[in-house]
Amino acid sequence: EDYIGMQGLLDFFTEAEERLTAIQEKYKEMELGFRALCKYLGEEGETAEPQQLFGTLTHFVGSLRSAKTKVEDKIERRERAKKREHERQKRVSMKSPLASSNRPTAAASGGS
Repeated sequence: EDYIGMQGLLDFFTEAEERLTAIQEKYKEMELGFRALCKYLGEEGETAEPQQLFGTLTHFVGSLRSAKTKVEDKIERRERAKKREHERQKRVSMKSPLASSNRPTAAASGGS
């Protein structure tokens, strides 16, 4: 029984050690990626904190989305205004021929 228990502990230890090694490798890879991102963004890679960098990026993305929405809204308002103006001009031009055909002419009103 002691041998079975020891073998179980040995198996657990071996698997835990393998998992720990894999985690350490992934952490090093993540750290290198973070340092490369800092360098790309012009930040001090050795002293930059992930919370600070990603907080700044999150704020930037939020501001960018907000600006994009404002620009899209402005474009949409302009397009609606153009469409309204076009419709207004269309109505005016449709009324114009009717109004001129209903006016009495100089000959019909007995004028010279």
